[in-house]
Amino acid sequence: MKMVPTALLTCLGTALTAAATIVAAPQASAAPCPSVQAIYARGTTEMPAPLGATGQSFVGSLQAQLPGQFVAGHGIRYAASGNYARPLSYVMSVRNGVLGTQTRIVNTIRRCPNTKIVLGGFSQGAAVVGYAISSDLTLRKDLSILQRAMPKPLPASIADHIVAVVLFSPPSDNWLGDIGAPPIRLGPEYAGKSMRYCLPFDNICDGSPFSPPNPLHLAYVFGGVTYAGAAFAAGMVASTDTPGTSDPLPAG
Repeated sequence: MKMVPTALLTCLGTALTAAATIVAAPQASAAPCPSVQAIYARGTTEMPAPLGATGQSFVGSLQAQLPGQFVAGHGIRYAASGNYARPLSYVMSVRNGVLGTQTRIVNTIRRCPNTKIVLGGFSQGAAVVGYAISSDLTLRKDLSILQRAMPKPLPASIADHIVAVVLFSPPSDNWLGDIGAPPIRLGPEYAGKSMRYCLPFDNICDGSPFSPPNPLHLAYVFGGVTYAGAAFAAGMVASTDTPGTSDPLPAG
């Protein structure tokens, strides 16, 4: 019988031992909970995904203004459709963004109940974030066939975990109404911790009727607007007690 050389057996034994060590190694522990979780939805077709330029500026400014704290940024992955010729495409894009935002909020609260949540969004993303925590998402009558597919409101108790809501160029009631979307309505629980920013003559948020965005709509990264939004959020983080550890959400 042909014998296997001793050297080969030694190498094989070493390899098997290493493989056994790899298999037996414990799995990496879950990522630690951040002090602050920023959940952000980008604007229509805004790049780079998933935060967009405005979101990157906002989250970066927030991190800079909260030194010594672990501030995690998360961009909602959704289409951010710019197909204005088909309002249904825009409505469905927003719907999917709302679902993604709600899921991230719920998962953050369940996994990290002491984490303070900051919500932010730009343009279509501002509508996404606003709708995600709204108690009313009723569509226009001619789009009522889609009503059953719209996200359900989250429990009002989630507001205890959300310390700030910052909306850059949130679409106006007129603009949204023209495409069949409901107005952005935040409940009274957010009255003291939400801020909206609308540059003069930005046609998306200044009350103008529906039309594609003008050049001013793209100026929120400049002139310190995102820095101001981050300063507001940082102030709310500093002045708000840590959320309780109880789970305010129903099981499932």
